[in-house]
Amino acid sequence: MSLVFSNRVRTDASPSGHSESTFAFLDRVAGPYWEQVRELIEKWVAHLPVECCADVIGRLRSPDYAQHASAYWELHLHETFRSSGFDVVVHPQVTGSPRQPDFLVSRGDDSFYVEATCLVSKATDPGASARKRQVYDALDSISCPNFFLQIDVNRVGPADLPTKPLRRRLEAWVRTLDPDPIVVDDHYLDFGESFEWSHAGWELRFRPFPVSAGARGRPGHRPLGIFGPVEAAWIN
Repeated sequence: MSLVFSNRVRTDASPSGHSESTFAFLDRVAGPYWEQVRELIEKWVAHLPVECCADVIGRLRSPDYAQHASAYWELHLHETFRSSGFDVVVHPQVTGSPRQPDFLVSRGDDSFYVEATCLVSKATDPGASARKRQVYDALDSISCPNFFLQIDVNRVGPADLPTKPLRRRLEAWVRTLDPDPIVVDDHYLDFGESFEWSHAGWELRFRPFPVSAGARGRPGHRPLGIFGPVEAAWIN
């Protein structure tokens, strides 16, 4: 019986969408590799004390990546210590303190506490991040067999971007491009072909990078390959 993932026949082996949570992807993706991933996570969860399972499973299933990642990290550490021959107490009581660390790890006369901390930067504007991911999903299905596209979202608008006009213009633009003469060097990165789109507060810029000759026209090609501009955030 599965504790974490749903019991069903899986037939969808497509890559993860930009708006798809990690758990949603793992729960629906088909294939022997991903079946092994699910089996491993199920086995690790089964090694937890029964009273701890519901919390970890709930956070593993969360669409919030920070919650999912922290639960996975705790699960990974618990299994690492357990399989290395340590005794592991989950959320032990600490004398003289109301705090309960994640683990008390012991073997023989040696013991130590472990607090499993997963550092994940959160978007300063979750709504804008979600709107941007929706744009990525919409553009990743355009017909662009000969190129990967760099997309720079220089400004996110206050509402969802209507993507049909942009999709048509992008497809028309890449059809005019010949991948063979393009040489990707420092000059190209600064001055090469580009396409800009502005609408309702959104500002986007695209740059094409040729797919290698032998790989052009393959089915399932997802054109978005480089995402910018690079963002940085402080982590407390």
